[in-house]
Amino acid sequence: NQKCSCHDSSIHIPLVINAPGFKGNTKVKELVSLIDIAPTVLDIAGVKKPSPMKGASLRKLVSGSKKNWRKEVFVQICETEVGRAIRTDRWTYSVAAPKLDGWDYASSDVYVEEYLYDNVKDPFQKVNLVYDPAFKVLRSKLSKILIKYMKKAGEKEPEIFPG
Repeated sequence: NQKCSCHDSSIHIPLVINAPGFKGNTKVKELVSLIDIAPTVLDIAGVKKPSPMKGASLRKLVSGSKKNWRKEVFVQICETEVGRAIRTDRWTYSVAAPKLDGWDYASSDVYVEEYLYDNVKDPFQKVNLVYDPAFKVLRSKLSKILIKYMKKAGEKEPEIFPG
């Protein structure tokens, strides 16, 4: 999903669906993405999702079938910068391409860590942990997950440098 920031104020938006298979007042805590909207609409219409289409129908979640649901969402940050991020239940991790304008470049071969937030201890994302050496191992783990999503989206594997 293309956003202008990795912060929850940009990516954590409410979604309300009124359609067959969606019962009123059902809340899900799982991470969903705009990439899930098209598969959901096709599912509601009874149309099989084409194999190259990414995302999953949200009907699985509201029907209680949460098995194998993703543990993170991938965010592409554009316009303000060339950036990428992942959001998990606990963490938000973001990288940006140094000195590249998001209007002129779609991706980069090099990124620098920009943000790391503990969304449980810091729900308003005020304390950036990306420079804290205590989180080096976590940042390495999250960068590997982020690169996996970038490659899945068709990007080349980039280098990610510490912030």
